[in-house]
Amino acid sequence: MYGNVLAFVILSLFVPSAQAQSKAPQPSPQVHEHAGNAVVLDDSFEYAIIDYGVGQIQVRAGNDSKSFSPDVFWVKFRVLNKSDHLIQRPRYITSSFNALRVVDNWGNTYWLRRPEAADVGGNWQDASLPIADWDKSRQTYKPGQSSWDLRIIHIGDFVDGITELHIYLEHQFNSGKNYYFRIVKPMERRTDLLQDQPERDRHSFKSQSLRR
Repeated sequence: MYGNVLAFVILSLFVPSAQAQSKAPQPSPQVHEHAGNAVVLDDSFEYAIIDYGVGQIQVRAGNDSKSFSPDVFWVKFRVLNKSDHLIQRPRYITSSFNALRVVDNWGNTYWLRRPEAADVGGNWQDASLPIADWDKSRQTYKPGQSSWDLRIIHIGDFVDGITELHIYLEHQFNSGKNYYFRIVKPMERRTDLLQDQPERDRHSFKSQSLRR
């Protein structure tokens, strides 16, 4: 179950000024690799993929058709304030309403989004997501305080032959700062996300971190 590769890839892109854009193009930046599936970015938040998989999400107690979502690719995120100060919301996952861009090895684009009513049996009555404080928004973060997020893509949205996904974290105000998680063989990790499921060991992921 844990043999797939979960990798965090950081892309630091140089955005030329209007004056510099008329000059010859600069050479492509290099890629540097180091271990880890979490990273602290320039807004002093640590972004981490805690778990991911292909399967159903349990949204209600019980075991009937309304208890589970359709088959989806799901990703569980954590955002943690790593500074020594009270700071406002993160710049790279700014809101549960903003979908995250995903690009596969073919160059196709998808969108990781929060589950909607259609994904939980048509309405939110007695439904909840299997993450902490799923229905609460946080305006500020104390030192060491974190929030969780869950995003999905329906399996039917994907093309065949996917071997890699890049999940982008894009700065709220600076489109030139692009960071992404790279997940290799994402469709091979078949596992459901259940209510009250204990946290899995993050060290079980074979992960790496890249910077360009």
